Amino acid sequence: MNASTLEQIRHFLFHDKMAAFKSLLTADPSLLTSRDPETGRSILSIAVFDGNEKAVNWLIQEGVDLLAQNKHGTTPLHLAFRI
Repeated sequence: MNASTLEQIRHFLFHDKMAAFKSLLTADPSLLTSRDPETGRSILSIAVFDGNEKAVNWLIQEGVDLLAQNKHGTTPLHLAFRI
């Protein structure tokens, strides 16, 4: 996931633009398994961190890895408990 795509995803999540978020990920399914190159966060971890429950639920339905760890070994579930 490059910086531009990550910025776009974060924008969609922050502004709750679910149609645009889904469209982007549907057009490029590799984004479902890609990571933030700086932190190692998965797309699910990013959605959890941004507090977008709709995106989290949709990503889970899409079958993303619930146990994907970032560079520090933190999973989306760990993040959810911290927020």
